[in-house]
Amino acid sequence: MTLARRFIAFSLLLLVLAACTPATPPAPTNTPRPTPTATLIPTATLIPTATPEPSPTVDPCAYDTSYWSLTPIEPANTGSPKSHLYRLPECAYAGLKKAVAFTLLRVSGGWLFSELYRALGHDYGYPYPYVAGALVNTETQSDVWYSPITQESPFYTRWWNFDPATHESHSQYIFAGCYMNVSVYIQPPGEYRDLPYGCTVAEFIPYDPMGIISLEAPEEERLKAFYSSLMSNFPNVDPKAAGFKIERYYGYLGDGVWMYLGYNEETIQSYPTRERYDMNWQMYRLREPALPVMDLAWVEQEFSLAPKPAPWEVLDVPAEINKENRQTINASNTRFFRTVVLRITPTP
Repeated sequence: MTLARRFIAFSLLLLVLAACTPATPPAPTNTPRPTPTATLIPTATLIPTATPEPSPTVDPCAYDTSYWSLTPIEPANTGSPKSHLYRLPECAYAGLKKAVAFTLLRVSGGWLFSELYRALGHDYGYPYPYVAGALVNTETQSDVWYSPITQESPFYTRWWNFDPATHESHSQYIFAGCYMNVSVYIQPPGEYRDLPYGCTVAEFIPYDPMGIISLEAPEEERLKAFYSSLMSNFPNVDPKAAGFKIERYYGYLGDGVWMYLGYNEETIQSYPTRERYDMNWQMYRLREPALPVMDLAWVEQEFSLAPKPAPWEVLDVPAEINKENRQTINASNTRFFRTVVLRITPTP
C-alpha cells in the first residue's frame, strides 16, 4: 500500500471513531426549580366526627298562651245552664302533667318538697309559696273565692295515702276543666297575684283512704310517724261512702310551669254507691280523652319516679302511741309552718 493510500485510510478511521464518541454534556445552569406548595388539610377532616343529633322540637304552644283557646265543656249533672269550665288545647297541658306528678308523689308517694323540686327539674316558685286564698271556677259558678289547703303538710313531713285493704294507692287524677283569670293571695308578703289560667283536676278515690304521716326534720332526734283515716277528718263527708272526688286546683305561672293551689275541703264529693262513683268517673274522663289518667303508675312511667317506701310498721303500734306521735308531729308542723312556710318569699 502506498503512503498516500495509508494516509487516506487512517483519516477515514479517525472520522469513524469521532462519530461514535458521545458529545460532552453542557454545563448545568442555575435555573431555580419550582418549590411544591403544601396543601393544608383542616384538622376536622382528620378526626371523624359524629353527626349531631337534631335537637327535639318544642311545641311553642306549651309555653305561649297566645296559642291557647278555650272550648266550652258541656255541663253535665250540674244543674247549671251554661259551662263554667273549658278545655285547653292538648299542648297546653304539658306542664300541668308535671304539676300533677308533683302532687301525686307529695300526697300519696312519700316525697318531700325539696326532693320533688330537684327530681322534676323545674321551678314551682321555690321556696313553695303559701296560698292563703284563690279565685277559681267550679262546676256551677265562676269566680268562687275559697281558702285552699295548699300544704297537705309542711316541708319536713312525708305522706302516704293508700287503700287500707291492700296498702296500695289507687287514686286517679282526671282533667276536669280550665278557665281564664285566676287570682291567688300569697302570704307572705300579703299580696294578690293574677294568673292567666287556672285548671281543675279531679282526684277519684274508690275507698276511704288511710294516711301515714312521718316527720323527717333536721331539728328532730328521731323519726316519728302516725296513721289515720283521712275522710273521717272532714265533717261533711261520709267516710263509709263507696268512693270520693277531690277537686285539686292549679294555676299557670308562665313558661310552661303550673303551680298546685290546693283543694277545698267543702268541694269533696262522696258517692254512696259504686255505680254512682263509676258514672261520675266516666263523665269526667270524657272531658279530655286525649289526656292520660294520672296515678302513681303513670308518674313512674312518665317521669321514672317511684313512691318512697312507706313505714308500714307504724300501723302496728298501739293506739296510745299513735296518738302521741300524731300530737308531736302536729305540734312540729305548727312550728315549721310559722318559722318556715310563713317566711317564704315566693319567686315572682
